[in-house]
Amino acid sequence: MDDRSQTGLEFAGVLSLLQEAANTPLGKERAQHLSPVHDLERVQEALAEAAEAKALFERGEEPPFGGVTDIRLHLNRARIEGATLDPRSLWQIYETLEAARRLRTFFHREKEGAPLLWKQARGLIPPEALCAAIGGAITPEAEVADTASPGVERVRQEMRTLRAAILVKLERYLASPVYQATLAEPIITLRNDRYVIPVKSSAKGRIKGIVQDQSGSGLTLFLEPTPVVEMNNRLRSLLREEEEEVIKVLRALTALVGREAEIIQALLGLLGNLDLLAAKGRLAVRLRAQVPRVTRDRRLILRQARHPFLVLSLGPQGMPVPIDLEVGGVFSVLVVTGPNTGGKTVALKTAGLLTLMTLSGLPIPASPDSQIPCYRVVFADIGDEQSIEQSLSTFSSHMSQVVKILAHAGPETLILLDELGAGTDPSEGAALGIAILDALRERGASVIASTHLEAVKAFAALTPGVENASVEFDLERLAPAYHVRLGLPGKSYGLEIAGRLGLPGAVLERARGVLTDGHQNTQAFLEALEVDRREVDRLKTRLHHEVEQATTLRKEAEKLVVRLREGIKELTHQARKESRQLLAELRQQGEGLIRALRDQGGRREEIRGFHQGLEELKARVEANDTPPVNGLEAGAEIGPGRWVRVAGLHREGQVLTSVSPQGTVEVQLSVGRVRLPVTALCPARSREGPRTEVPLFVEGTQSIGPEINLIGCTVGESSRRLEKYLDTAFLLGLRRVRVIHGKGTGVLRKGVHKFLASHTLVEGFHLAEIGEGGSGATVVALKER
Repeated sequence: MDDRSQTGLEFAGVLSLLQEAANTPLGKERAQHLSPVHDLERVQEALAEAAEAKALFERGEEPPFGGVTDIRLHLNRARIEGATLDPRSLWQIYETLEAARRLRTFFHREKEGAPLLWKQARGLIPPEALCAAIGGAITPEAEVADTASPGVERVRQEMRTLRAAILVKLERYLASPVYQATLAEPIITLRNDRYVIPVKSSAKGRIKGIVQDQSGSGLTLFLEPTPVVEMNNRLRSLLREEEEEVIKVLRALTALVGREAEIIQALLGLLGNLDLLAAKGRLAVRLRAQVPRVTRDRRLILRQARHPFLVLSLGPQGMPVPIDLEVGGVFSVLVVTGPNTGGKTVALKTAGLLTLMTLSGLPIPASPDSQIPCYRVVFADIGDEQSIEQSLSTFSSHMSQVVKILAHAGPETLILLDELGAGTDPSEGAALGIAILDALRERGASVIASTHLEAVKAFAALTPGVENASVEFDLERLAPAYHVRLGLPGKSYGLEIAGRLGLPGAVLERARGVLTDGHQNTQAFLEALEVDRREVDRLKTRLHHEVEQATTLRKEAEKLVVRLREGIKELTHQARKESRQLLAELRQQGEGLIRALRDQGGRREEIRGFHQGLEELKARVEANDTPPVNGLEAGAEIGPGRWVRVAGLHREGQVLTSVSPQGTVEVQLSVGRVRLPVTALCPARSREGPRTEVPLFVEGTQSIGPEINLIGCTVGESSRRLEKYLDTAFLLGLRRVRVIHGKGTGVLRKGVHKFLASHTLVEGFHLAEIGEGGSGATVVALKER
């Protein structure tokens, strides 16, 4: 891509944003020199890496790049034999290597979500011996540590001892009353690296020593007393020894850095690459960018595309109007028309800049459904100093750039031409524009061009492989809508805009009169097309709304069906549960009635039939095959007095109660009063008058008294006799009976009470009164039939 195209598309501005997003000098340098790549696999991998970095920041993770500096100059110096790096340079090398270690740990932790980034970071293995050597010899304050070598440690220990001794001697001068009048100040200071005390110049001879310095006024002399002269001499000697020992340490460390320089250089390359990828991720988050498809297909498709600088200018709360644009499929040349400031240049710049960003491995502010071909080169002619707001291009600059474009155009090129044919006579400009577009079409290039020339619009409408597009413009607000419409040329709205801006009506009318009939007819045709387009847009919006409503209703209906099925399933489950409960109750009552029939001498065939009916009813309920009520008339109610037949029992009876909320009624059968589900009942022939049928258990029965004597029975015998007695008493309608068990040891009484407490027909019981037998008898209250 040439400089003119890069400037016109403002790609350098994107690189500046990328540099701002980088953390280290290494990353910023790589961001500055980033350029489009034309290898499909490399572009796809770079975009995948950037997507991982973006996801990393969206999860709130921040790679620890702190401590990374550009140490390449230090490495170059360390490669020189005998060179010595200062402690600060060595510490910067150490910090950079430690940062590499931290980054490797960080990306290892994130390797599941960012495998490509981990692939880069796994090579961040600093030389352990070098790190240990520098970390043990240099302090964070960039000084050589006492423990850097035995020589340094020995010399510094001796220096500390000697300094302490010198200070003790000098403190005696300061504390002595003899010298108080001699001292200018009671302090110890340094002059020429020697410890001295300040004395008054007028008292020069009172303390023997060597004057090392004097104040600017000459009133104060900095005196080195004689007793500390030799001690200061020794201290100076130790300082030189310390310097020699320190140089030995620094030289050894520098040599070690030189031996590891190639490894460190490779680490710097990885650090720079990782910082560049992190910068791509940060910028993608700011731009709310996505990764488009990159293919060898020549079709450029932009969906919901936005210019990056417009995204940033509106801030995190705003969002520019997106555009949809495509070229390179059915048509390879797209001619965009419309008024000035209508958004044509924005559309061209958006297409070109997003293409360059994608081929540079940068996510773009567009839908992930967008598609970017892997172009070999992108050319743009958008003026000498073109910006989104205005055009400052000239005809000559246009033509010089077009000449260059024609020389390099081919099937793998994207060409963007703004204001094609402008800057010269409109007729000649139109002729040149048509010829240029036709030549580029023949070369197979993908072209997006903007123009105001009617002849070029007509060429686009009539030529295969060339398509018109227009940008929308709001005449009321004199503002672009930034929507790009494929298939329709756009009006320039020059006269209309001039009128909105206040041009006198008379001048406008004169201008319209100058226009040729053909031009006016063309404008009228375009206006009619615009009206039709708006109507189509309105219908499309309405259709879209109705489709959305239908989709919503369909989803709601599907949810309702699911709820109904679940409700039916629950109701079925509940019905089965209640059926089983009713069956258990019916079976319990039936068994009691069968026992009564057996005890009262009922016919064996009827007892067997009754028992068989119970078993059939049980089998039907358990198989969820409850007897239907198809014999009842539609809408007929089951109420008191209605005669019904119990399916499965082959018995008829009369309904005594209304239907309960559980769907059951009480039915008077020949064997007694029973509660049954209405689903187990079939209609019977209506009968008039009271039923005269004698219950089966009455036949051949003996009358029983209101009491039973159990004295002399065992507990087991008493239970069997008492069960038969209570069943018969219940069926005969007795409500109160007396059980005589005697007083004795109380064993029989306890057994009787235990039996009565668990009997289903017993409502309550208590010991008899004194006149009825006292503790030798129990009065039992039976439940009502």
